[in-house]
Amino acid sequence: LVDAIGNLKADEDGSVETLRPLLLQSDPADIQRHLLQLTQFASSAPTENIRHLILAGLTVAEGNMVAALLTGQPDRDVYLSLLLIDHEETLKACYDPIRKDMLRYQDDATRRAAFLAIAHIPFNRASTLKLLSKNILDASHRNERRFAAIEALNLIPQQEWTDALKPFVLNSITIKAIPSSLLYDQKEITVRAGQPLKITFENNDDLDHNLVIGTPGSLQEIGMAAMQMVALPAEEGVRKNYIPELPSVLAGTPIIGKGKSEVLTLFAPSTPGDYLYVCTYPGHFGTMNGVMKVIE
Repeated sequence: LVDAIGNLKADEDGSVETLRPLLLQSDPADIQRHLLQLTQFASSAPTENIRHLILAGLTVAEGNMVAALLTGQPDRDVYLSLLLIDHEETLKACYDPIRKDMLRYQDDATRRAAFLAIAHIPFNRASTLKLLSKNILDASHRNERRFAAIEALNLIPQQEWTDALKPFVLNSITIKAIPSSLLYDQKEITVRAGQPLKITFENNDDLDHNLVIGTPGSLQEIGMAAMQMVALPAEEGVRKNYIPELPSVLAGTPIIGKGKSEVLTLFAPSTPGDYLYVCTYPGHFGTMNGVMKVIE
């Protein structure tokens, strides 16, 4: 089993879900016999998912994160690997070390991973909710920090939330580019005013695309402004992802190629209306657009 995991290739990423229970439900003593192999495999893992499975195996074997952290992999990968683990005693042993290290986190990715990890751990929930509440309700925090806390909050059963947190149910939406069509797979999505949104844009097309959110009635303004960015010097339009700097542009993903995805997080506008999403790659806006209907 350990050899099979270590020999996984990047295009075999989907096998992680099959191998996960086989590894993580094994006797920890059996996994311990392969600690050196797993430590080596963690450094050579071809994808994040495979690396997370290996790190989770090390944590289950030891009953704590020490061996996983000693692999030299980023803390965020070790924390994200905990999401694969169901064994409560192992998770409980990881809670305090994560909380103690939180004060030193400076980058958004590690802080997000730590939030997700402690929310996944079914221990000391009152303390976890207090921490997440502080990071969500304080509007002075950057959106990246607030959304990391919101995403983590949504791992906890809603019946445990305080009333102040009830408005922060995360609406997760996936929008895909349809191959060879210059179309999104969804022409309309509906969200509530002020609701936190996590929009995942997946590009399954051979052409490059993005997804930009705009105010009602701004399709032509945004689309034509993006077209004009082709004339900017030194490929400045490419660097700006063909996203015009206009008040009507609310948010947007970078331009991405085939097989790539990007996540866009934002609070839905507070004013109801028919907002739009559009691909601003020059020439695409005429057909590659949709309506984001914001309701009360």
